Amino acid sequence: MRISEPSRSLDARRVPSGLAALARRCLDPDPSRRYANGTAVAEDIRRWLADGVTLAQEATRWELAWLRLRRSPRAITGFAVATVAVLLAIGAWQYQGWRERSNALTRMASIATATDLERREAVAVALDEVRAIRARLPGLAEAQALEARLQTASDLAARRDQLARVRARLDTLLHRTRTHGPWADQVQAWRQAIRDAGLTMDAEQVAEDVRRLDGHPLREPIVTALPFLWRAEKERGADFHAASTAKLLADAGATPGWQALGRLLDRTVFAAHDPVFCVCADSSLVLTEPAPTAAALALFASEPRLTAAAREALLERPGDFWALIAVSRANLATGDKHAAEHLALIASGAEPESLLPQLLLAYVAMQRDDTRALDRHVAAGLRLAPDNTELAVLQAVALARLGHKTEAQTVVDSLDPRHLQYHLHHAVGHPMEHSVRALLAAGLHLPDAPPVLGPLTPAAP
Repeated sequence: MRISEPSRSLDARRVPSGLAALARRCLDPDPSRRYANGTAVAEDIRRWLADGVTLAQEATRWELAWLRLRRSPRAITGFAVATVAVLLAIGAWQYQGWRERSNALTRMASIATATDLERREAVAVALDEVRAIRARLPGLAEAQALEARLQTASDLAARRDQLARVRARLDTLLHRTRTHGPWADQVQAWRQAIRDAGLTMDAEQVAEDVRRLDGHPLREPIVTALPFLWRAEKERGADFHAASTAKLLADAGATPGWQALGRLLDRTVFAAHDPVFCVCADSSLVLTEPAPTAAALALFASEPRLTAAAREALLERPGDFWALIAVSRANLATGDKHAAEHLALIASGAEPESLLPQLLLAYVAMQRDDTRALDRHVAAGLRLAPDNTELAVLQAVALARLGHKTEAQTVVDSLDPRHLQYHLHHAVGHPMEHSVRALLAAGLHLPDAPPVLGPLTPAAP
């Protein structure tokens, strides 16, 4: 009886793959691929009966393992148990991760709401905590975003703190100028404070500093500081840097008056230690604004327009320090000792630790031949500025007039003789001319030396 093709095909599908492979190998046309003998066929049949697989199948290790597993109830049970355990472990791990992520999100929401971004310390604490969360959950995008936000707040807070420190430093230096004068020993401190604010203070990068000052949060105090830095640089003999400072003020001044003062400083000449306030368009423009006028009163020698501006300032602000000093100096120059003393005493009350009123009071006492008052004001001034040359000369005058000529001569010999000779031979109206002549009148000796103008306060090394 013949079997139809469909029935044959159906039967072939019902034959296990291992036995089908065994049959194909027995019937292989190539003798070398057939079993060697009946024993080999019997061994392969027993293998199929035991493991469900024959050599003829040429199965992989994974296939062999699966076939054996299917024929072993114990193995199936163990596999099932292991699978369930793995699935449970994975589920527990995923739940733990979900729970940790949920807790982290809740905590970060609390941090974002509760942290005061204006307080640097609070931001630093929050930033540390968020970074710890990121270390535990490196893929958490919300933590990365919050860290970036807090880092920005931290950077801004650090910048605000730095600017606050710079402002405080500038205020301290401005106060020191009121107490000691804008002398050469302050150059480095001025320049460093302005550098800390973000400017280069490089004479060859004035244009870059002008750009940085545009919109700078400390533009006003920096602009106010520049004239005093210029004066200290001129006192030190650093004319190149003084010129760049004047140009910076001229280009970056916030108002036309400040810009005019910068241009004026760049071409100012000196009479001894005092810059001369020229009669020019820029000086007139300076006097149209209160802030640059106040700087001019602090820097320049007595001049009728400046004295008038100072008197007007005193009508509005009777305790204005620089106006008091300017009018007192003008009165001293014209010989009005009573008015000079009166205003210097008021200035001393406004700035009890200021050298400048003590100097004016000492000069008034010297001109009045009031040696006790001279000695008292010199001693007060030396406590504030022990290296000031004007005070040293006045001290020698007081000692000589009190009968201590040996001590007075020792003080004179400690000074630069060229500086003393300069004031002896160059009469331009500086009050130190009177104190040097008073040395000679008291019988003291000035060493011979070429006259050279020196600093009133030595520059810092």
